[in-house]
Amino acid sequence: MREESYRNFLFLIFLVLAAGSLIYLERSRISKPEEKKSAPQKIEKKIEFEEKFPEKKEIPEKKKEKKEKGKIKLAVVIDDFGTSQEVVYMMENLPREITPSILPFRQYSRWSAKYLKKQGFDVLLHLPMEPKNHFFREDNMLTVNMTRAQMERYLQRALREVPGASGINNHEGSKFTADPIAIKNLLFLLTNRNMFFLDSRTTRDTLAYETARTLGIKTCKRDVFLDNDHNINYIKGQWRSFLKKARKRGFAIAIGHARAETITALKILLKELPPQYTLVRVKKLAK
Repeated sequence: MREESYRNFLFLIFLVLAAGSLIYLERSRISKPEEKKSAPQKIEKKIEFEEKFPEKKEIPEKKKEKKEKGKIKLAVVIDDFGTSQEVVYMMENLPREITPSILPFRQYSRWSAKYLKKQGFDVLLHLPMEPKNHFFREDNMLTVNMTRAQMERYLQRALREVPGASGINNHEGSKFTADPIAIKNLLFLLTNRNMFFLDSRTTRDTLAYETARTLGIKTCKRDVFLDNDHNINYIKGQWRSFLKKARKRGFAIAIGHARAETITALKILLKELPPQYTLVRVKKLAK
């Protein structure tokens, strides 16, 4: 009897606790009626606000296509300095990327080299070589019948005439540069000198560029002669051909001569140079 009374007592306590919990939950629900209603109102207000003032999506700016300026390289060499002072002074009005090439054994050879170097120009030795046409022969030039030792002595004297020369290009030389033994003997002398060779290409039969590459000497070759005719319209036409060749390959080399007409034309043409071209010293194109 006692055990049954104890069980009834526990059951009564359980009922009391359960009823208390239900009352507490109901009071909590009744005491906060607005909180449940406020949630959808806030959402509605947010939606209404977004409809009136939608968020601005960040639209990525279109990348402007950058035109690569100065990608096409042009190098211009002017030959035959050393015979006149006036034409040397005219060079002061040209960019220092233009490369003057100076003949040795002329009245103003050393003076021209020193003056132009002082003005900020890089200079080349314009080395006289034997041509096929006897009309263009000179008394003091490299010939195909010279030994390597004779060429070495000649080269040393010529370099003293043009101090500070960074490279060499041939003056005439249609016979010399086409002779495999002669051109190899000369270019071999450059292997121990920090110099490059520019093949002026005075003949289609020249072997200078290919021989220099075989010997591991830095080298490059002329693409256009600017002024075989002194007429300024001719020079402008050759300049257009020069730009066209550079555009196709990415670079080109032109050679002109130390004449007033050529330098005057270059001043005009370089001012009108399109922005995709850039002028560089010829030694930068020697590989």
